[in-house]
Amino acid sequence: MIARDKPALSQLTVEIEGKGGRPHLVTSDTLWQQFGRMSR
Repeated sequence: MIARDKPALSQLTVEIEGKGGRPHLVTSDTLWQQFGRMSR
C-alpha cells in the first residue's frame, strides 16, 4: 500500500460505515492501522 492511497481508503471507509449504519466512532487512521495489521 502506498501512502498516496490513504485518502482514497478513508473515503471508502466513510462509505462502508455509512452503508453499515454504524456511528462514525472509528477514525480512518485507526482503521488504517487495523487494515495494516490484517495485511500482514
